[in-house]
Amino acid sequence: MRPTKKNHFYLELGGNGGLYSFNYERLITDNFTLRAGFGITPGILFVDGTFLAIPLTASYLAGSDAHKFEAGFGTTFFTVQDPEVFGFPVEVNSFFALTGIIGYRYFKPRGGFTFRICFTPFYNTGENEFAPSGGLSFGLGF
Repeated sequence: MRPTKKNHFYLELGGNGGLYSFNYERLITDNFTLRAGFGITPGILFVDGTFLAIPLTASYLAGSDAHKFEAGFGTTFFTVQDPEVFGFPVEVNSFFALTGIIGYRYFKPRGGFTFRICFTPFYNTGENEFAPSGGLSFGLGF
């Protein structure tokens, strides 16, 4: 069955946006998606100062109409005012981290509730460091 609703908007807690992000995703084909997100957090928990994250990812989906395995990759642009974020020492205020996606996604092709749970590791090429991460997403397909 071909999905009739190709747009998804969701809140991701953790995941590719760090602490959280609001995301828009478009199904380019039945099995391929592109996503852009945005998250901004004042100094709490892991960060002293303002923390900005912009995840950009591409994913491949496989499975039945509503239940999908998701595998993807991308990059997240971070801007911080803290010398260390999620274990990455930061000597400059901005950097890109490579990121991946492996997980489960639920969404109905006709739209409505969207749910994701994924392993979303980061790799900071400038510092040559790896940081495991996970994300939980809730949103709507329209």
